[in-house]
Amino acid sequence: MQKPTNYLLTIISLLFLFQIAYGQEEIDIQIIPKWEKGDSLNYIIHKEKTETVNGELVKSNKGSLMAKFKVLDVAENGYKIQWLYQTDFESLGIPEKYHDALKDFSQIKVVYRTDQNGVFQEVLNTAELMSNMEQSLKKFFSILKKEEPEMADDMDFAMSQTIELFKDKQLIESIAFKEIKLLHGLYGNYFTSKEKETYQEDAPNILGSIPLSIKSSIWLDTIQADQVAIIKKESEIDEEELKQLIGKIQSQFDLKNKEDLNSVNIELKDRYELHFDLKTGNILKAASERIVDGQEVKGKTLVKELVSIELVK
Repeated sequence: MQKPTNYLLTIISLLFLFQIAYGQEEIDIQIIPKWEKGDSLNYIIHKEKTETVNGELVKSNKGSLMAKFKVLDVAENGYKIQWLYQTDFESLGIPEKYHDALKDFSQIKVVYRTDQNGVFQEVLNTAELMSNMEQSLKKFFSILKKEEPEMADDMDFAMSQTIELFKDKQLIESIAFKEIKLLHGLYGNYFTSKEKETYQEDAPNILGSIPLSIKSSIWLDTIQADQVAIIKKESEIDEEELKQLIGKIQSQFDLKNKEDLNSVNIELKDRYELHFDLKTGNILKAASERIVDGQEVKGKTLVKELVSIELVK
């Protein structure tokens, strides 16, 4: 059985996603796309997640999948884009042994809109995506109930709470399709130097209207000879706000063996790196690393989640 704190770290890693928003020798770089209608790009997505307890590796998962980016339309106010890729059942907490039973939901087509500078605006086919996600979760939980009928009531409650969360459009955009946010995180910004900028920003709070406070630093790391700009960013959530978020999750899901938050120290940090082709206006690589570091009386738990998107030439 997974320790309560480990479970909490997993929940936070899945349900909380920092918004990646950007915005200094002499530099004048504007990060904007140069797409045309019909443009198509292929990306490979790599994911890896590890968990250690007191320095010992207890869990490790990695995998890759292909995604296709296509520009459906170009207008004065922005772009309409299709993102076609495999369903990431792992990020929904569904073990591999159930993936085959859910093969009818194995591919996702996301249609979304950006502004004229390539900044993500919204998912356009949210209703379709919500319906597909709800059906896949219901099928998954029906399989679980057959395996453990004595847990049927608890599973029905967990399913209803999970489905309710995924009815939120902002949550759908931030969590289920975080690779899209990762890909578009830099567009629309302007750099005039390599000086690091540190600032406070707000990120959506999935369990409340008050946004979460994030301390972030962003800088232009280098411009390579082939006109590829490398941008880096680091973000960290306030620890007290993180504890409050965990407490709300514990209450909403009515978790048993709730952790005493006064005895737990948890840090959540994001690191981000992006390679932008100044000639073509395309993202060559976008990578993020999330580190969730938990310290309690029983020991130290460290969760690392790596996601990278690379253009296939």
